[in-house]
Amino acid sequence: MRHRILKPFGISLLSSVCWIAQAVPSSPCKECKVTRCCTKIGVVKFSKVYDEFFPAQEAQKRFDVLIQQINEEHERMLQEGKKFFEERDKILKDPALSNAAKKKMEDSIMEKIKKQGDAIGRFRQEKEEKVHTERQEVLSKNYKELAGVMERIGKEEGFDLILNEACVLYAKPELDITEKVIQRANQPYQTQIKKQSDLAKKEAEKGKNKLN
Repeated sequence: MRHRILKPFGISLLSSVCWIAQAVPSSPCKECKVTRCCTKIGVVKFSKVYDEFFPAQEAQKRFDVLIQQINEEHERMLQEGKKFFEERDKILKDPALSNAAKKKMEDSIMEKIKKQGDAIGRFRQEKEEKVHTERQEVLSKNYKELAGVMERIGKEEGFDLILNEACVLYAKPELDITEKVIQRANQPYQTQIKKQSDLAKKEAEKGKNKLN
């Protein structure tokens, strides 16, 4: 049966994280000049931040290629197993073979089918475990870096709390600091981002020239 054994990389685990940056001492309120008269809160669309975080995008590309390769190999193994079944059916329908000969040949093919099935099972389990482990490592590394970015923003700008929007029922639009976090998180990667942007533009130009 044709099916994909692995799905694209996602961040469902991180979407459940509500509290992102730790509270820090407030600076005096600009309105009443009293320390801690107000609570300064920021709200972040963390899934958007993660999706637009350059290292996460690069990891996604690598995972897409890896998953495609794994699924292609899995499909090849399935097709190889299908050929054994076709060979068995052909033998069973051959009128020139005696029942004893058919039984002997069928037993041999069924052994091959069993071995192929076991190989497919091992392959699926090993690759799924490998991808899962690598996913968790990437998630952990990227989350740690993003949490650090938001904590620095919190300290520098006097936020008491920065929350993940996924865990907030309502917040005023002006509390949203998502774009600020994205810009700050991607600052160290501007050189790589520009290179990719320039490369994409060149590829687009090549495509236009071919059409013309």
